[in-house]
Amino acid sequence: MEKKRGKIEPFTIILFGSTGDLTKRKLIPALYELYKKGVDFNIIGMGRRPWKDQHYRTFVTSFLKRPKKLFVDRISYFIADFQDKGKICMIPSYLSKNLKKNIICYLAVAPHFFAPIVEQLDHCGFVEQHRKKVSVVFEKPFGHDLKSAKKLNKEIRKLFDEKQIYRIDHYLGKEAVQNLVLLRFSNPVFQNDWNGDSIEKIEIYAHETVGVGTRGGYYDETGAFKDMVQNHLMQTLSLVTMDKPKSFSEKDVRDAKVKVVKSLKKVDLSKVVRGQYVGYTKEDKIAKGSDTETYVKLQVEVNNPRWKGVPITIETGKMLHNREAGVKVYFKAIPNIFGFPIVPNKIDINIQPRGDINCYFNTKEVGTEMTSKEVKMNFSTATEFGTTGIDAYEKMIHDIATGDQTLFTRADEIEASWKFIDAIVKKWKKIKLKKYKKGSRGP
Repeated sequence: MEKKRGKIEPFTIILFGSTGDLTKRKLIPALYELYKKGVDFNIIGMGRRPWKDQHYRTFVTSFLKRPKKLFVDRISYFIADFQDKGKICMIPSYLSKNLKKNIICYLAVAPHFFAPIVEQLDHCGFVEQHRKKVSVVFEKPFGHDLKSAKKLNKEIRKLFDEKQIYRIDHYLGKEAVQNLVLLRFSNPVFQNDWNGDSIEKIEIYAHETVGVGTRGGYYDETGAFKDMVQNHLMQTLSLVTMDKPKSFSEKDVRDAKVKVVKSLKKVDLSKVVRGQYVGYTKEDKIAKGSDTETYVKLQVEVNNPRWKGVPITIETGKMLHNREAGVKVYFKAIPNIFGFPIVPNKIDINIQPRGDINCYFNTKEVGTEMTSKEVKMNFSTATEFGTTGIDAYEKMIHDIATGDQTLFTRADEIEASWKFIDAIVKKWKKIKLKKYKKGSRGP
């Protein structure tokens, strides 16, 4: 799905939330990898801390392993409190001395800051001055329900065209997730049987072995359903089940994904499981007696000719038995002419941590008797390419810099997703919350 658009034009990336956890763990390391590959850019960190450039550079070097001085020297810091309009109005003159050809405004902040930051950038004249060369990036979650997502889309699109807006879900930057599309549509052996005539069921899952950690305040208001299903797993579902796009242009791929979300049937609540690991309510910043779910499992169906009647299970949870995410496709049993058991075929696509693809099929067992044995054919990303791939954020920032929106969520897809989620959340409390032990397979 990656497009060859030539060398990336020089850019300035402005980090809002420049001292946050995402910036430390993902954004700065991803930018450093791009720098080592010859991409020309500079970084401006924005925050309320009373720091000078050198202080912020020291902060950056504290979590990068011996970064090159030329990389560190291109980092600067601007003190900006978005409640202080006087400070905001100083931004354009400051930036005019530090800008390259294109500008990326990356909002690595809590969602309730999205609209205020955009409004203040407009207030200070920054948007009007740089309108044609600005891209603005919003981290997930984009809203907390359909109403808030619609409002946010409306406010942002007063100032920016959809072509300038990047709603990021880093899951789509993972090699294995992108490989879903190539696997399906470049191989007739898969493409021709990727439908309800041949497939019995599909499982999409994301298991974690950790708890909420330092995200207690956010997580307790959100829960596993909104934190994982509404974005990561819905995106995976779209790629697994979408019809073949007219082309692999960003518009056609995104059109195909939206069509899937709009085709989802109303969920049978009797097939939804909510769970919470034992000890969750004792975690930091968790409300006493909280009934927020840390595990959810539900069955969905894409109501179109390709998938009608095929159950698709979505499962995610924290403090489970293993850390793994992937897609399992189970094929239907075929008429058996042999008189001994034949196991239906299966494809197991590992999204993380390995990015492998395993195909299970039947072969004759060695010997004088005609008997079958299920065997596994394995594709290993690490074995084939010597690596499991680049980091998802490096891929996503690369695509932003080249103007490729294929892996980013369009407004209509966001709103369709929230509409589906909201219909379930309205009846969420009617689904009994089940406790499960840490390290188990869930409730």
